[in-house]
Amino acid sequence: DQQLLEVQQERRQLETQRRPLVSRLAELEAILEDGSGLPPAVRAVMQWRDPGMVGLLGQLIKVPSGLEQAFEAALGGHVNDVVTKDRRVASQLIERLKQERVGRVTFWPLDLDRMPPPPPQLPDRRGVVGLALELLGYPREIETVLSEMLGRTVIMEDMPTALQLYDRCRGRRPHLVTRQGEYLNPSGALTGGASRNNQAGLLSRRRLLDEARAGLQKQEVQLQKCIDREDSLQHQRVQTDQTLQAAREAFRTLKSELADLEAEG
Repeated sequence: DQQLLEVQQERRQLETQRRPLVSRLAELEAILEDGSGLPPAVRAVMQWRDPGMVGLLGQLIKVPSGLEQAFEAALGGHVNDVVTKDRRVASQLIERLKQERVGRVTFWPLDLDRMPPPPPQLPDRRGVVGLALELLGYPREIETVLSEMLGRTVIMEDMPTALQLYDRCRGRRPHLVTRQGEYLNPSGALTGGASRNNQAGLLSRRRLLDEARAGLQKQEVQLQKCIDREDSLQHQRVQTDQTLQAAREAFRTLKSELADLEAEG
C-alpha cells in the first residue's frame, strides 16, 4: 500500500507539471497558426490560402538548433517572404494587396530563371560554423531562391573571428553572420545589438514550439509509465486481496469441518 501511495503521489505531481506545458504549447501553436507575429500584409496573404502559394519562407526552412538568431540576421526581412508556384500567382496576390490596401509583400515565383552566385572561396575555416546553405534544411524546389538570399553567406562563431576572416579574404568577400545574429557586410559595415522589446523572431518561435512539443512528449511518457505502474500495483493489490480472501474462506471451511469431526467424536 505504501508503494502504491507513493506512485499515486508521483502521478499527481506529473499531472500538475503537465498542465502548464499543455497551455504553453497551445499558446505557441496559436501564435504560429493565426500569424499574430507576422507583418499585417504577410498575415493577410497567408490567411487567403491561395493554392498557388508554396509557403512562407521562414516556415519552409529547417534551422539547426542554436542558429536561429544567425539565420534571422542572415535572412532579415526575407524570412517573411512568400514563395509561389509561378509569376501568375504572385501577380494576382499583389493585385489583391493593392485592391484591399493591406500592405506590401515580397514574393518569389519558382518559374523565374535565377543564376545562383558561386559559393564563397574561403582562405581557411578558422571560426567558421559552416556555409549557410550547407547548414540549412529546405525542400529542393526552393533551392534557387535560397541561393539568391544565402549563397554567399557564412555563419561564424563570433564577431572577432568574423573580422579576422574578413581580413584574410581577398577579392569578393562573403556575408559573415555570427551565432548571436551580428552581421558583417562585404562592404565592411557591421550590424549588431539587441532588440528593444526582446521579441522572438519567426525562426526562434518555431524552435520554442519544437522544444515545447518535445518537453510535453517527455512529460507524457513519464506520466504514462507512472500510470502503468499504478495500474500494475492496483492489479497486484486486487490479486493479493482475492488470495487473502480465498485463504480466509478455506480456513473457515477447515475450521468448520474440524468442529464437525470433534462433535462426531
